[in-house]
Amino acid sequence: MPKISTAHKSALIVTGVSIVLTALGYGSAVHLPFYSDDLLQVPWVEATPLLHFWRQVGPYGDYRPLHFTLWWLLYLLTGMLSPAPLHLLNLAGHALCGTLVGRLVLRRDQRQWFTASLVTAVFILFPLTFDAVLWVSSFSYPLTTALSLGALLTYLRAREQESNRLHLLALLLTALAGLAYEGGVVAGAAIVWAELTLRKRPFSRWAIGQLLASLAPLSLVYVNSSTTSLEFITGQALVSNAAMALQGLAFPLAPLAIWGKLGVVPIRLMAALGLLTLLGLAYLAHRQPGQFRWFLWGAGWWLLWSLIPLTTQPFNWLRDPARVFYPGTVGVALLWGNAVAGQPAKQHLHSWVSSAGRWGLRLALSLALLLPAGWFLHGEVALYRRTGDFLWTVIQAAQARPDTLFINLPGRITSAGRFYPLGHEGVIPLPPPTNGELLIAVHNGWRVQSTARSAGIILPPQPFTLELADPPLNTEDLRAASQVVIVAYTPGGMSLETVGAILPPQEIGRGLATVGENLSLRAASCAWTGPEQITVKTEWQALAPGEGMPTIFTHWLGADGALVAQADGDPLQGLYPIAQWQAGEVVQDVRVIDDVPPGEGVVTLGVWDPASGERWQITTGAGQILPVEGFRLNCCTAQD
Repeated sequence: MPKISTAHKSALIVTGVSIVLTALGYGSAVHLPFYSDDLLQVPWVEATPLLHFWRQVGPYGDYRPLHFTLWWLLYLLTGMLSPAPLHLLNLAGHALCGTLVGRLVLRRDQRQWFTASLVTAVFILFPLTFDAVLWVSSFSYPLTTALSLGALLTYLRAREQESNRLHLLALLLTALAGLAYEGGVVAGAAIVWAELTLRKRPFSRWAIGQLLASLAPLSLVYVNSSTTSLEFITGQALVSNAAMALQGLAFPLAPLAIWGKLGVVPIRLMAALGLLTLLGLAYLAHRQPGQFRWFLWGAGWWLLWSLIPLTTQPFNWLRDPARVFYPGTVGVALLWGNAVAGQPAKQHLHSWVSSAGRWGLRLALSLALLLPAGWFLHGEVALYRRTGDFLWTVIQAAQARPDTLFINLPGRITSAGRFYPLGHEGVIPLPPPTNGELLIAVHNGWRVQSTARSAGIILPPQPFTLELADPPLNTEDLRAASQVVIVAYTPGGMSLETVGAILPPQEIGRGLATVGENLSLRAASCAWTGPEQITVKTEWQALAPGEGMPTIFTHWLGADGALVAQADGDPLQGLYPIAQWQAGEVVQDVRVIDDVPPGEGVVTLGVWDPASGERWQITTGAGQILPVEGFRLNCCTAQD
């Protein structure tokens, strides 16, 4: 059996680290649906001819023809673009980028498997660009990064072997990088920077060719892409944009800036902290033999890849995802990996004790670098997974019953506390111009028609900041729905609660009871739906148009007749007050009584006027006038 060389062993270790950490950090993303920008880009690719990608921009003004072409080819092969394969494509791209970053380190010394593995781990677990991996529409970023790293590695090997064939391949990869993402037009400049910092031989004319290779995509981007902003250049966003870039560079220390008050202060703190971190990393690299040129290359790569988005796009760094910094993370990973795992001075390396201590220190510093980032990433991915599971529930509910009205779907969920001072921390499932109806249509093949609206007035206080996805609710939306479903938010997640429906006006018939002069109670039932929870379903009919401000009470009375628990309020979770009812229409209402203690009791229903405090008189179908306690239901059925 042939012996595996040191180079192959190191390469296998780096590849394994990249794949395992990608699976551990992002593996659950395979189960996510489409959301956010995906909801516009995916159907656009399915409906767009191939050549159109190369002549015009996408739905968000992005000129990324290579990205869209790869999606189109996948669509051609499979007949559809479904979430799981596209999420797998993102994960594969992320793992490939991590592997290539590690292979770049191994070019320096094939024995430095630990340093290469750490650099790979920092890249994979980098906490500030998680959206680039979790949004399938952000596939451009790992694709561009992989092409750029591939171009660099190919170029360096071509220089060693003096191979024109490899140089031509490197030129092709560089050109393609700018066609996957607009910022990829700096790939040629990044290779020139590598030629200046990493090579010791005379400057190669092939490096000039790399700049020329980036001119082709640059010219296409200039011709086809939308007009760019100059906020950074004019100084309007200089401090905040620079601070955001520096936060990426100083990410292990960035949480220190959260001590400042949110607003201008954290931005300035982050800028100062980032500059000090850069100086510190430069000092550490200077003390390590042969490391400073790698420091220069890493810092230059980070600067080049940060420059394009920061000079062409306006950002609000307390709201916007930072996925545009994904390619620049290569430089950040290299800087920190070398700083933590770089070879120390030689004078203390002769004893076993010092060697063991050195490895222990390197391992401890590596864990200190990775664990906070991994912990933050775990929380963000878990929030995406909980939100994704909920979105699948919405999609399935719409499929099971068309014309459902969904109330208060999430547009943006942001945690109450922050870990890093800048950048969005949370999930953005349905930002404008997407909405809940688009979510349902895309996943159900545009066959299922449902409505989604927002009614923030019925939301209780939340443990996080919530922005709703859809336009405001109106009465006609309620009347048009086959059922009304609202989103219940809890610290543990989100769920759907059916609250009833409004049926068209019907012939007025004899019900269980007449309430006041305007309402008829047509049907009523209750069931135990939890150890201390009762669900009450009622059906009311308006005998005449509503007036005043009456509302419905639903009480649980104990064996002694005392009030124990209640669920009072307007029907449909407060969305349809009695005053809005039209004569003849039927309102189906579902409400839950929580905190019902075990023991005997009874559910009573009725209508009362909060202004006067009086309860409406209830008369049974047999003409019996009931006591003011209300209409009593028969024993509630067992838990269903």
